[in-house]
Amino acid sequence: MPLPTPAPRKLRHTRTIVCEGYERADGQWDVDGRLTDVKADTIKFWNEGAEIPAGQPVHDMYLRLTVDSKMTITHSEAAMDYHPWPVCPAITQNFSKLAGVSIKPGFTKKAGDLFGGVNGCTHLGSLIGPAATTVMQTMVRARVKRMKEAQDNGQPRPMPAFLNTCHTWATNSPVVKREYPEFYRGE
Repeated sequence: MPLPTPAPRKLRHTRTIVCEGYERADGQWDVDGRLTDVKADTIKFWNEGAEIPAGQPVHDMYLRLTVDSKMTITHSEAAMDYHPWPVCPAITQNFSKLAGVSIKPGFTKKAGDLFGGVNGCTHLGSLIGPAATTVMQTMVRARVKRMKEAQDNGQPRPMPAFLNTCHTWATNSPVVKREYPEFYRGE
């Protein structure tokens, strides 16, 4: 169901974030994230004498996360095609610091610690969360398959990491009662 019809308005800015997940031939996984900001009006920079025409990206930035089967980032890189200031691309190398970080509870805080304030770029930082959740979505079938194989070999099914991350996956939810009854805590 779409949102209700809004009051009359005029478009000023469009931000697009696209993340695509890939299974690699070497057993790892890649997520490529891209953030694009486009203004509806020309932007003139007061101290650079430059301008960005309406419809041309102000930001067009990329982040790639490569992860192993345990959701540990083995490689990370960032790039910028469009940026408003000449110094912006100098920060891209910092995003390699995600290598070795696991996508698990606490990941967002760790990323904030690494790239908060002057240690990062607000716009590339905005890609980290969507890229991480895309990693989870990309790997979900492989992770479920591994859990099933472990069960078939007599190992108890571990509690899925996504339980208690939203109301649908709350351990007192009817969805959990049906899909993961051993972890259901309702009634």
